[in-house]
Amino acid sequence: MKTIRIESYSERLCCIVEESLAFLQKKVNQNRFSLSNEASFQLQFGSILKSIGELYSYSPDDRFFIEIEKTVFLNEGSFIKSKSNKANIDIVIGFETKTPSDKVSCAIELKFFKQGSGAPRNRYNFFVDLHNLEQYMTQDFESEDFSVDFGFMIVGTDHGHYVDQSSDYGEAAEDFDFRDGKKYIKNTNLIYKEFDEKAAPSKSKVMISISLKNNYEFKWHKSDKSFLILKIS
Repeated sequence: MKTIRIESYSERLCCIVEESLAFLQKKVNQNRFSLSNEASFQLQFGSILKSIGELYSYSPDDRFFIEIEKTVFLNEGSFIKSKSNKANIDIVIGFETKTPSDKVSCAIELKFFKQGSGAPRNRYNFFVDLHNLEQYMTQDFESEDFSVDFGFMIVGTDHGHYVDQSSDYGEAAEDFDFRDGKKYIKNTNLIYKEFDEKAAPSKSKVMISISLKNNYEFKWHKSDKSFLILKIS
C-alpha cells in the first residue's frame, strides 16, 4: 500500500482554499448556485471551506476552525480601509491542537465584482484589501491568542473589465490594474484620483496613494464567471 504523506497545517490550509475555490467555480459555472454579491460569495465559499477542511482533519487531535467576519484590532497603527485600528476579516480558517504553538491561521479576503458596479473604486478597493492582508501578517493584534500566518485574496467577477487587457481604463484609477497577465512590483506607489464634479475646480480631485510590500502576478481562471486567487505570505 502506498504511504500517504501527512501535510503540515500550512500545506493543508493551502490545499483547502485552492480545492474549495475549484469546487465553487465549477458549481457556479454549471449553475448549481449563483453568486449575486460579495455576501453570497462569502456564504457559499465558507460552506465549501468547512466541508473540505473537515476532510483534512486526519488525527483526533486536529481541529479545523473557520470564522466569518472576524473582527481584529491592531495594538499600534491603523488600516487604510477603516482608517482605524479595526478590521473585519472576511474569513479566517486554521488548524490547532491542544498545544497553542501548533496553531496555524489563514486570513481570506473576498471580492465579487458585477457588471454595472463602480469599476474604478472597485479596483482601488482590491488593492486596499491586499494592503490589509499584508498588515495581518506583520502587525501585532490586541488579542494575544490571534495571529495570521498567511493569507489569500480571492476575486470573482462576471465582467471582462477586470480580466481582459482590451478593457479601457480611465484616468481615475488607471494605476490599479490586476487584469490577466499584469504584474505589480513591490513598493510601486499607486495613485487613485477621486473626482467630485460638484466641487470647485481647485478641489475637484482627491489623491489617494497606496503601495504594497510584495510582488504580485495576476493570473485569472477564466470562464463565464472568472476568478483570481493570490497567496500572501
